Amino acid sequence: MCSSDLTLGAAITDVNVTGNIIVQSGVFDNGGFAMDEAGGDTLQVNNGATFRVGTATYPAGFYDSLQTTSTVEYNSNSAQTIDASMTYGNLSNSAIAPNTNTLGGNIDINGDLTIGVNVTFDTDPTPYNINIAGDWTNSGTFTNNANTVTFDGGNQAITSGGSAFNILAINGASGTKTMLDALDADSNITIAVNNTLDAGGFNINVGGNWLNNGIFTAGAGTVIFDGGNQTITSGVSAFNSFSISGTASTADTLKDALNAGGNLTIAANNTLVALNNNVTISGDWSNSGTFTQSSGTVTFNSASPQSITNTSGETFSRLIFSGGGTKSLNDNVQVDTALTMTSGDIDVTAGGSNDTLILGTSASNEGTLT
Repeated sequence: MCSSDLTLGAAITDVNVTGNIIVQSGVFDNGGFAMDEAGGDTLQVNNGATFRVGTATYPAGFYDSLQTTSTVEYNSNSAQTIDASMTYGNLSNSAIAPNTNTLGGNIDINGDLTIGVNVTFDTDPTPYNINIAGDWTNSGTFTNNANTVTFDGGNQAITSGGSAFNILAINGASGTKTMLDALDADSNITIAVNNTLDAGGFNINVGGNWLNNGIFTAGAGTVIFDGGNQTITSGVSAFNSFSISGTASTADTLKDALNAGGNLTIAANNTLVALNNNVTISGDWSNSGTFTQSSGTVTFNSASPQSITNTSGETFSRLIFSGGGTKSLNDNVQVDTALTMTSGDIDVTAGGSNDTLILGTSASNEGTLT
């Protein structure tokens, strides 16, 4: 048993050590020495205690018992394999010199995951998936290899450290998952029922689909859809600024109504397909690509000034101006069906010339103004 910091000075074998090894508190460091057990004894790390692994792999042959708030720290300047045969309490990775730790299988972490400076945490080309119930803190490099990371705890903090996730699933029983820096997901982001993803005002880049069945709190950040042919289900939550800026000549499609509390931007060669869904925007509209909508309504609802920019001319099916702020047309705007003004003014000179506001599609199909 170990109840204070202890570092091995030699290898452990069935010959020189018999019985169970229990780390009651403090840090037990294997010092890079092998711990081989064939007798079926237990290696137990109690709550609050740490077992530091300096060998290439976790000790084999033991019955492993890691209590909920125990910590296993992989610490070496040589490559290590993260054992996947057990459920971790807290999992930590550290190194003085650059080092790669590679998953040996899908892992489940009941507590926190820490990726230290100089460490590359690699999910293996397989790839292997990660379930984590605590905080994610990355000060090194995380290589996702197209895996899935599922945050399945309660209230959790996410520090990505500049490394991209692939599929990111917010899927606990409940709770708020709070971003502490910008987040990048190469593929899908899903938010399950009873879960909240709080962006903390940071930006999110997403390369796959967005599916929100819970709550998304955007703060002052921007969500940037930078993949191609993505679907967007915003649920009951509003974005702040919203940007379509992905692979050229692809279309992103709204699956329900979209509410953007900030700006809406469509980059060149990108298309936003609204189908019959309504779009509400409180900031500026800037479209250098294509916007298509069947029969939905676009509402500009801010008390502050708003602008519409599309050098090729913008076309809406139905358009509502509300909120009292001046709506500036930087380019021509056509409203196929109906324009409704509840308050505010329209400025057609904002673009430096007298731009045109057109109601209807032709003389035989006039739009309406109310």
